[in-house]
Amino acid sequence: DQHFNRVHVEVTLARKLDEISMDEMENRLTVALGKTAFPHVRVKPGILGGAIFRTGDTIYDGSLRRRLEGMRRRLLKADLPRVGEA
Repeated sequence: DQHFNRVHVEVTLARKLDEISMDEMENRLTVALGKTAFPHVRVKPGILGGAIFRTGDTIYDGSLRRRLEGMRRRLLKADLPRVGEA
């Protein structure tokens, strides 16, 4: 596949996409990776939204679950005033 400038991409989505959205995703992956992308899609509602892309050893995690977990970590680390304190 590398010789033919192709790349297989494992794609995890929260829900199934329609055919037009799948074609658009394939085109965007091809442009972003600079190679003809062949997405292999699986649906995993637990990611809540967004998508996770894996190609080779590289993972691009754009899932809503990861974003929310990151926000939670930042809020827990932040030195915020307690309710009722001025």
